[in-house]
Amino acid sequence: MINYVIFDMDGTLLDTEKLFQKSWNDVGVKWGLEGIEDMYQSIIGRSVDTIIQMLEEKYGPKTDCYGFFRARTENFKELISKEIPIKKGCTELLKFLKEHNIPMALATSTPLYMTENNLAKTGIGEYLDAVVTADMVENGKPAPDIFIEAGIRIGAKAHECLVCEDSYNGIRAAYAAGMKPVMIPDMLQPTSEIKQISYAMVDSLLDVIELIKKENKII
Repeated sequence: MINYVIFDMDGTLLDTEKLFQKSWNDVGVKWGLEGIEDMYQSIIGRSVDTIIQMLEEKYGPKTDCYGFFRARTENFKELISKEIPIKKGCTELLKFLKEHNIPMALATSTPLYMTENNLAKTGIGEYLDAVVTADMVENGKPAPDIFIEAGIRIGAKAHECLVCEDSYNGIRAAYAAGMKPVMIPDMLQPTSEIKQISYAMVDSLLDVIELIKKENKII
């Protein structure tokens, strides 16, 4: 049975990952950070602190990595200032879960202040029973902390909890938490490792509805 669902946000519920990549690349080029475009896939799903650490390891202490990340964040905020696009099937899945009294939580690497803004703008927040961001836990994805905390907040039993993710680190974190990771590819395609540890791989959030119907024998 699937009695609980936890979602990642960017690239899973919100169609924002491509905008993140654009702001990352555009600002990186302006800052003269050589090879910044090649870094992007490795930072998907990571917490801010981890990304800063990765930047410092690549570009050294003389580079203002925090300054770059702040500039990238401001650029991204400009890109989504008018509208935040949601992923195919997002509203349908959230309504389906609400109608069937399946508790939902969000577990995102995006900081709380940005998460709250995005949820308010899209109206997604009204469906969620809990929201956990990376700045609320000790270790970000791929550590399981964020999913464990989200599960606690909705009273979930790990083996009954489905996790919807688009990133490798998110899938790894959900698997480490003892939950059922479902990959819905966005910027990344599943590797052999991800296929092995995923409970399922689907094309869109609409397919998650069918998966839950099948598992829970809902007609």
